[in-house]
Amino acid sequence: ETYAKFRGSVNDGLTATVGAGTITRNLAMTHFTGGGTQTLTSTQNITTASGTNDGWDDDMILVFPMAALEGSVTQNVFFGIADMSAADFTTTQVPDDALSTTRHIGFFVDDGTPYASNANNTTQTRTDISASWTETAETSLAIWWRNGTDIVFLVRARTATSWTVVATHTTNLPSGATGSPRFFIGLEKTAGSNGMYFWNNYIVAA
Repeated sequence: ETYAKFRGSVNDGLTATVGAGTITRNLAMTHFTGGGTQTLTSTQNITTASGTNDGWDDDMILVFPMAALEGSVTQNVFFGIADMSAADFTTTQVPDDALSTTRHIGFFVDDGTPYASNANNTTQTRTDISASWTETAETSLAIWWRNGTDIVFLVRARTATSWTVVATHTTNLPSGATGSPRFFIGLEKTAGSNGMYFWNNYIVAA
């Protein structure tokens, strides 16, 4: 049975942290703008319906119905699930250069290049998906995590009629019943002020 663990909304309880610029949470859309680092994170681990911590040992589906960046240079961006007990995924930091061995599953954008990525606390697996995702165009993003088997990354342009599988990763899958797997959206501008926006009806299900 599949059920929602977490549903996005303007009142979803995520913690907004702004180093510079602003995070504006409208009814339908969230807008990050300005320079500096801005993050939107869950304050609790992604949990089961019973409230127990799954750690990283659970199947999961994560969908962002629509997202777009307002520029394609000088930024570090992450959409996904990350272990926030580590030093590089924090409320004030997004990993630089789309590189991190901290346990995570998600989409990075580094200075205009998007990646599908995951890591197991030792080694990262990363795929350049720029041939299928233009990050400045409104695009739906999805991740299908089959615990211990693989992670399937998909995208769908706003005008497309179907999803495109952009990567299937079978190595360096995160695991373990410990850690802090938390919902994490982050933008760190290393220069300039272009932002990003996304629809609020994202969902984590398992």
